[in-house]
Amino acid sequence: MDISFIVPPSQFDLSFIDDPLVREKAWIKHVGNYSETWQPLDFAYSAEILRENDHNPHIIDANCDRLSPADVIKRLDKIHPEVIFIASEQYYNFLNPRLDWFGVKNLINEIKENFSNSLVVLSGPHPTITPDIMLTETSADLVIRGEIEGLILDIISKVNEKKLPKISGISYKDKKGKTHHKGNIAYTKDLDWLPIPAYDLIPMERYHASPFYSKLQGNKFSIVSSSRGCPFSCNFCLRTLGKKHRRRSLNFVIQEILKLNEIGIESIYFSDENFAFDRNYILEFAREIIEYDLSIKWGFQTRVDSLGMSDLETLSKSNCIFISTGVESASQQILDKNQKGTKKDDITKFIQNSRDFGIDVGLFMLLFLPGENRETLKESVEFINGLGLKRVSFNIAIPYPKTKLYEMGILEGVIDKNKNPWIEAAYSAGRVGTSFNDKEIVKMALKTNFRFMTYLLRHPRYLIDRIFNFGCIRESTINTIKYLS
Repeated sequence: MDISFIVPPSQFDLSFIDDPLVREKAWIKHVGNYSETWQPLDFAYSAEILRENDHNPHIIDANCDRLSPADVIKRLDKIHPEVIFIASEQYYNFLNPRLDWFGVKNLINEIKENFSNSLVVLSGPHPTITPDIMLTETSADLVIRGEIEGLILDIISKVNEKKLPKISGISYKDKKGKTHHKGNIAYTKDLDWLPIPAYDLIPMERYHASPFYSKLQGNKFSIVSSSRGCPFSCNFCLRTLGKKHRRRSLNFVIQEILKLNEIGIESIYFSDENFAFDRNYILEFAREIIEYDLSIKWGFQTRVDSLGMSDLETLSKSNCIFISTGVESASQQILDKNQKGTKKDDITKFIQNSRDFGIDVGLFMLLFLPGENRETLKESVEFINGLGLKRVSFNIAIPYPKTKLYEMGILEGVIDKNKNPWIEAAYSAGRVGTSFNDKEIVKMALKTNFRFMTYLLRHPRYLIDRIFNFGCIRESTINTIKYLS
């Protein structure tokens, strides 16, 4: 059976927002997302599973290939697939998804109009969190709530039987328009069951990171996933991958990296929510990299309280050169109020220890979390600017649907629970638990980013680093121009 997977194009369409100030807020959130082009691992895993079961999968990465909806239709017309899977978001943004999913909606509707006999399935964070809205506002025949890999064969087998799949983790509408949700959200319990991704079906040579991750740039770059889920309780986190931490066995991860090394990949980044959640695991991984004598550079994301000096020394010996971490705020008051579970001193200690072993650190900051005021914001910005870092991403706190932050917004009257939650998330960004208005949020967010970017002028080496990653800058610039126009 011919089966197509479609990674959505990098839409930068915020026209669904009427208020210009709210559009500004959403633009600040989105512009960084669309400068990244990473592998669609969920579809690459799924495609290999299908291929191992005698199906003929195709992956159309409209994001990487910069395809318009018309281009996608043309490619599908050459395949005429019986089943079409479409993601509402790129795999690596499942925890921080787009608010402007309306471009995906239009793509789905256009595909269904042109391929009415094909089963169209929507996956990703949006149908996982709000399946009713996705079924109501798109022409998708059914949506997947959760992870696609464990459901893919069941879905295809039902198609062979000429039946609409009614398996756990699926939502659909019957002929009368009534919505049905089968079972709970689907999570792949045994990640070791996943095969090595179908790298040959995607343009591996064209994927790259944004300037934030430019330390890892080489001739070829790839992401790797060793775990899913996070047990921590930050009130702003969108838990599309669940609270239970699920980990692949180290041997399977190493085999995947050996395959990447074989096809010429020079640097990798672990897309896990918290790669160092299991300290022994990451140290054993580093020792394996050393034992295999791999020259591949690598990085990952973790918390600032997860690794000590001796750990970082071991990682540096294995060619670990970059660690990103979600600090969110440098005000202890804000960290405590938002249940981050870290201390301000942890930030300084972690950065200094990493530097001692030549590991670069990038910070993610969330502005306007509950409790934020001008004093705490100033405290955070001055603290971060004083660290002398080259890579800091300042973003606005988004109250995603089903998060504690979203529920707080409903109680405060900032969010209307009867309206589309994705639009409400855009309108209420930065206003839940704070007294800032939209004009203040936009002004202070832009000012904060501008103050940090003046670092370029004061540190020529950082500027050179960016120039050597011109491809990443080009994507950011194009999207900025699109917005301004």
